[in-house]
Amino acid sequence: MTVLQPDFPAPERHERATRIRAHLDRHGASLADVVAAIDDVFVSHALETAGVLAAEAPADYAEPIEARLQVVLEALECVPFERLQRHAGKFAGPDLVSAARWHGARLTDLLS
Repeated sequence: MTVLQPDFPAPERHERATRIRAHLDRHGASLADVVAAIDDVFVSHALETAGVLAAEAPADYAEPIEARLQVVLEALECVPFERLQRHAGKFAGPDLVSAARWHGARLTDLLS
């Protein structure tokens, strides 16, 4: 007789999902402000979807969350400096360029 085991996420996947959720809980609003200032609907939607999935069940949706955060990271890496300067007035914080760099570095660490 074979005993079926439930499909529990691997411990490392669960830990990674927990880290991502904690990061979004702590820095998601600030990251959303940066993304909003960049003014890209596709990237905003990717971040919003990642946040919703992370709030529901981060371990179950680890791959889709990471894929959407990768879209956000790529946008932060590719946005031209001039565009950041042009949209700096839409950003509530003191320095949009520094905020974009900071969030890009944190997402790089989180997704590696």
